[in-house]
Amino acid sequence: MKFSVGDVAQYLKIVRDDNPIHNQIVPGQMIVQKVLRDYGMQNISCNIRYKQPVYINEPLNVYQDSEGFVVKNEQGIVKLNIVVM
Repeated sequence: MKFSVGDVAQYLKIVRDDNPIHNQIVPGQMIVQKVLRDYGMQNISCNIRYKQPVYINEPLNVYQDSEGFVVKNEQGIVKLNIVVM
């Protein structure tokens, strides 16, 4: 999974976010929403642990574990954890 400039721009327009940091960094909530939607878990409670920024066009892998989901880049660096309640 990765997020293009166009993906991020569309999301930012919808949520009305004009933070210039998102010219390079994908909004964390955008990532969380995509992971949960992909796994059919949109209406759940969860705790998000942001570890590292995700950059536009950075390839990511999602792993499901006993607590929820772990998002890592191709080098295996944890970018965020989604702990399902």
